[in-house]
This record gives sequence, structure tokens and C-alpha cells, in this order.
Amino acid sequence: MSKTPIVRPISLGNTLITLALLGVYVFIGAFLGGVEGALLGTLLFLICSQVSRRIFTREHRRAIQYCRNQEYARAIPLFEQSIEFFERNRWVDQYRAIVLFSSSSMSYREMGLVSVAFCYAQMGDGDNSRLTYEKCLNEFPDNMIAKTSLNFLVAGAAVSESSSD
Repeated sequence: MSKTPIVRPISLGNTLITLALLGVYVFIGAFLGGVEGALLGTLLFLICSQVSRRIFTREHRRAIQYCRNQEYARAIPLFEQSIEFFERNRWVDQYRAIVLFSSSSMSYREMGLVSVAFCYAQMGDGDNSRLTYEKCLNEFPDNMIAKTSLNFLVAGAAVSESSSD
């Protein structure tokens, strides 16, 4: 198991939407086939959620795997591809609770930007890390991960400058 921190903040609203979708699948299954139908509806829900995530978040998931293996240079281009995909297909990200069955409170674009900045920081590239966190905050001003990480980078740079004097 990797020691690389993976953060997935959850949205109550998106969680309720996802649970409601599960309820619809189960209800339709039960209506059409009783208990067996309800189980089939649950299975269909799980299959649909996995298929949609595999289709729409392929690069993002591969990048996370690279992060878990501490291969940050390999993760960055995949996160950037994911960011570009969700930039072109904003509707997928906006309706991620329905399309991806995702209960995340952060959009995939937002997660991608924070992840790219994190990767740069892990590689020791503070300048690109800082610039990417700033870009994230320009687009998502309430992102606490970017705010906190940027504070760490700024404080670390100040300590480094004062110790070199």
C-alpha cells in the first residue's frame, strides 16, 4: 500500500444523488423481477458505475496509480490529459454524480490541478508546483488543499531564503 496521500472530499449532495440512482436501479429491478430483479438492479448499477468511470476517467486513474508508486513525472502528463478532457467535456464533470456515479465534492479538473501541483512538489519543482496551485486557486478559489499547500510552499521558500543569508 502506498504512503502517498490521496484525498477524496465527499459532497453530501452528490452522495444523495448517487444513492438515489442506486435506489432507482433497485426499484426498477424489484418492480420487474422481485428480489432477484432488485439484486440484478444493484449489479447493473455497479457495472454502469465502473464502466462510466473506466471510460471517462482513464487517464486520471492511471495518474493516481503512478502517484501511489511515487512515479510523479509519469503522472503529470496523464493528469494534464484528464484536465484537458474535462475542460472539453465540462458537462461530464458538472454532472459527475449522475454520469460517473461520483460523490466527490471536487471536480475532476480541480482534482487534476491539485494533483499536478502535488507531483511537482514531490519532484522538488517548487516553482511549477506554486504556479499550478495558483492556477487552481484562480479557477477554484475555495480549494483548501491548494491554499494550504501554497502556504507551505511560500513558508518553505521563506525559511530557505533566510537560512541561506
